[in-house]
Amino acid sequence: MNDTVICVAIADDHNLFREGLKLIIEGDQGLHLVLESSNGQELLDAIEGMKHKPDV
Repeated sequence: MNDTVICVAIADDHNLFREGLKLIIEGDQGLHLVLESSNGQELLDAIEGMKHKPDV
């Protein structure tokens, strides 16, 4: 069994869509949600300050 966990960041301006993605990601043991935002620029700015960047 592969124990690799993929760290995921998501950005979307539709809250309902983000919530749906979060449910899918959190339901998969191989994925870990590390960051979410309501727009791409906000996400990129937040990633820039992170020590450990998301994989996807």
